[in-house]
Amino acid sequence: MTDQRTLLLTGATGFLGSHLALAFLDCGYRLKILVRSQGAGSELRLKRVLDAIRPTPLLPHLLSGRLELVQGDVSARHLGLSARTVLRLAAEVTDIIHCAAIVSFDPLKAGELQQVNVEGTRNVLEFAELCQGATLHYVSTAFVAGRRRGPVQESDLDGAAGFNNVYEESKFLAELEVRKAMAAGLPTI
Repeated sequence: MTDQRTLLLTGATGFLGSHLALAFLDCGYRLKILVRSQGAGSELRLKRVLDAIRPTPLLPHLLSGRLELVQGDVSARHLGLSARTVLRLAAEVTDIIHCAAIVSFDPLKAGELQQVNVEGTRNVLEFAELCQGATLHYVSTAFVAGRRRGPVQESDLDGAAGFNNVYEESKFLAELEVRKAMAAGLPTI
């Protein structure tokens, strides 16, 4: 059993997020999973995603209090949560793992990519500032390098070469937001 860390995970129904959710449960963490508000269907949706990796009984985790599904939306201000829920989570959460993103290279999805990938990251950063001492673990991508060629260091965040598609640009802009928060002192990995 791990220490009593409480993790807030976004993007748990995606590929990486679902694998992380299982790993965190296996390690004994308390896990709050932000799921898009779809009523009772959100638990079933998460269960289907996790079961595709391996059969996962959620009920024991839910009943033990180690797992909580929080209905919200990263693309909404305050993560789409009530003020009461924001304050409760801010007091409980020790780490935020932000995996939520839309992966699409379709230029017609530019607005949706901006809303989820960029604004969603801003909203998660805003929430992270409320969580005194919590660390944000931001899942980025090599796609932030865009059209750059040759070796690119993590510290070389520069969009001057342009981007191949709207996804790359949205992730670049989100990464800039994270870097600003880091420079302002937000504990970020």
